[in-house]
Amino acid sequence: MIPKQDTILVFVYQTNPFVEGQGGGVRYVRQLASAIEAKGVQLVFFGAGGKAETRGNIRYIPVVQSADKTLLFMLKCVWARWRFIGSRDAVIHVHRLYFALPFLGRSIKCLATLHGRTFTVFPERFGPALSRLVFPVFKFIEGWLLSRVDRIVAVSTDVREQFQARHGGKVLSSAIGVIPSMVDLSAFRPHESAYFTDRLGNHPVCLFVGRLAAVKNLPLLLGAWSIVAKRNPDARLAIAGDGELRDQLKSWIAQMDSAPSVVVLGQISPTAIAGVISGAKILILTSHHEASPTVVKEALSCGIPVVSTPVGDVSSVIDDGRTGKIVAPDLYKLSDAISEVMSWEVTKEEISTVARKTLDRCAPDRVADEYLAIYQQLGFAPQL
Repeated sequence: MIPKQDTILVFVYQTNPFVEGQGGGVRYVRQLASAIEAKGVQLVFFGAGGKAETRGNIRYIPVVQSADKTLLFMLKCVWARWRFIGSRDAVIHVHRLYFALPFLGRSIKCLATLHGRTFTVFPERFGPALSRLVFPVFKFIEGWLLSRVDRIVAVSTDVREQFQARHGGKVLSSAIGVIPSMVDLSAFRPHESAYFTDRLGNHPVCLFVGRLAAVKNLPLLLGAWSIVAKRNPDARLAIAGDGELRDQLKSWIAQMDSAPSVVVLGQISPTAIAGVISGAKILILTSHHEASPTVVKEALSCGIPVVSTPVGDVSSVIDDGRTGKIVAPDLYKLSDAISEVMSWEVTKEEISTVARKTLDRCAPDRVADEYLAIYQQLGFAPQL
């Protein structure tokens, strides 16, 4: 397709690109928009919250104020399409597949980035019985959308294979490209941090960073820590993040014999995350499932080894036995791996040097270039 100079580029996601937010998807979209904008490319962003404004090359249009009302957001996107796109040609980049619904049709090319396993939240949100009724409907809609959008990108091979397995021959894995989540290699680099020594004293700290939600498998984390704490009473577990299980987490910790060794940090500002990670001995990820966990890449880039369950693309970024350990979600195997990695005599520079051989492709500049190539194939000509 020959790119047209008047074709506009539009991002669609329930966030404000000018406000730092938590959560892998939010950070991913915000970082990508910034990386695209930094190349001098103009884009429109249909999001949620705040006021309409333009900064640099990003024109932000909040179609709703609340990021929690997905159906309203989609309905308002119909209005935003009519109001701000009209009859012009456009390349629409959606970061949830169903956000493509308001934009299908003539004069619009649609790229969908698949960030995770769409239906894994159903049992938690609807309950097991209702999920069995809802699932077939959403699966049909998902399959229909996958056949209607113009390009599909997954953030990991795990996500691509999951979508392909669910829809069989309707979606060939070769039709879904893979572009990894980003890590700012300049911000996350080996350096000394006094974050924990200033707060907790001279203790080795194992760190969890993430949303406090069922998908993170926090009972496994706490159960394994109970074993680790008995072996190493001097160690501390720091839990950074917020979410719907915040109160439940505190209740679980209060019932632990090792409760004094566990510290709940709460929400950490995105600008402080690099310092928090760099102050830890290791990072722990116990999730049931992930797509392409950014925090794992950030830790490795900082030179902090990672102990993780086998989720998402961690096997492609963790060099098992050199930069961390990948273990089954088993209480005793996880505790053994944590204890083992805590005993490693390895420098941050050594971990980072090995990890960055893989992480170079995750640099925002390179990820932005990969997406720009797709936009151009769809007909968008950047006006630099």
